[in-house]
Amino acid sequence: MAFNVCDKNGKHLGIIINNAHDVKNAALVALTHLTVEDVEIDFQGIKNMIANIYNCKTMLGKINEDKLELELKQLWKEKYNDLGSYNETYLLKLLLFVDFRSFNGFIHLDEEAIQGYIFVGTNNVKFYNENCIQIEEAVDYIDMENHIFKDEKPIFAKIIDYPELSMDVMGAEGLLFGGGLADLGGRNHAHETKLKVMSGNVIKTYKFPMHLYVKKNMPIIMYAESQAIKAIFCDGIIYKA
Repeated sequence: MAFNVCDKNGKHLGIIINNAHDVKNAALVALTHLTVEDVEIDFQGIKNMIANIYNCKTMLGKINEDKLELELKQLWKEKYNDLGSYNETYLLKLLLFVDFRSFNGFIHLDEEAIQGYIFVGTNNVKFYNENCIQIEEAVDYIDMENHIFKDEKPIFAKIIDYPELSMDVMGAEGLLFGGGLADLGGRNHAHETKLKVMSGNVIKTYKFPMHLYVKKNMPIIMYAESQAIKAIFCDGIIYKA
């Protein structure tokens, strides 16, 4: 949280703004020309949350600054000493990103400044400095010109393995489980495409209930709604769920 993200060549990609709800150990990166230095960050709110977690509040609900400082310095010594001398602000951001991934309400980024999203994994990054995380990938598949639903914020990714297409055919046994005669007359096929994609430095496998005419190494643009993929654009074809 509150980190810029750059690729392996040092190119700025965007800002971490939220946790990736459907991707384990990952955060959501908003693709934007802005940096954390340009946006409003509620560090007092972050500190208050951390104080709650480590039971560093007084009976009146105020932060026990001395107790919290001792806790934070011990954490730095145990986990982040290789990053240099103790830095409270840096540590608060590290704790949110690595341990808690709780971002909502702490960073205020104008929606109009966001062009889309990628993912960043919390276990496979380099802390470039106190404001920037570097991923060891060349993110060369972000294509704003081919982004077709202009009112939506897409997730950009790349297919990194051979797609697996499958088809199940329901025979007469399907009638025993609620299938009708119409199911045997041409509507008895269930299609599925299994794709392994990389977005940022995160690899995730998706299963789509249709055949996708895609290949390994193709860029893919996904549109999500309520944490589910509702549309895909790849190689000039739109697929809708």
